[in-house]
Amino acid sequence: MAGRVVEGLVALGVLASAGILIVMLAAPFVPAPSGDVAATTPSVGPSAPAASSAEPGMPPLGLYELRGRLGVASSCLGLELGPQAYPVAAGAEGRATVFAWTSPVSDTGNPEACEGRVGDLLEIQATVTRVADEDDPDGPAVGYALRFHLPVEAGPGEIDQEIVILAAQSSSELIQALDMTTSGNGLVFERVAEIDPPLASPEP
Repeated sequence: MAGRVVEGLVALGVLASAGILIVMLAAPFVPAPSGDVAATTPSVGPSAPAASSAEPGMPPLGLYELRGRLGVASSCLGLELGPQAYPVAAGAEGRATVFAWTSPVSDTGNPEACEGRVGDLLEIQATVTRVADEDDPDGPAVGYALRFHLPVEAGPGEIDQEIVILAAQSSSELIQALDMTTSGNGLVFERVAEIDPPLASPEP
């Protein structure tokens, strides 16, 4: 009699273990209660883009080449902008490098005018100052003014050049700027991998 009781208890234990195993295997497929869905179900939608200097309004960093020519003695320009180019405090000065060369192409409408050069590729140091909003002088800068001496072969030995980068209109790929030496003409600088125009012969 005792043996049958023991055998019955063993059989019940086996059945209980089998039931627990079945519940454990089935658990991942059982939908969670509605109140826990948000906490336990990972989102499968597109993730938010990470913040970076590519966002509009952030100071652009890298090498940029002017689209077309500046209009002063066929001058072509490039900019090298690092973190030191953007002063934070009012009245402080940053530093940037300007590359300048003379185009061998006389056609002002030629989009490839600055792909070659006549003479040396000049590296010129420029000072950079913040341009504040007149209505909010302590707020974010609305632009950055680059000032440098641009040598000119024809005419005076050099001119004082000022270019203002428009902060809100610029990105990591394109810089929108104003030529403040003239009448405020618009300028566009494109991001490039390098600035190294090959030496070419001037047009006859």
